Amino acid sequence: MRQALHRVRQENTELRKLVQIYAENVRQLTVRNEELERELQVSIGVRRLRPKG
Repeated sequence: MRQALHRVRQENTELRKLVQIYAENVRQLTVRNEELERELQVSIGVRRLRPKG
């Protein structure tokens, strides 16, 4: 029983670390996507009147 509990806690810790990594990757991709979108808009001559968000 103790071994199973220890294993489950260890897996939980590992999964939490993975979630943090994935969340940071999604954040970075979102930021990069917004940068690329702004660059595209500038390159085709479109300007936003109001900031996104």
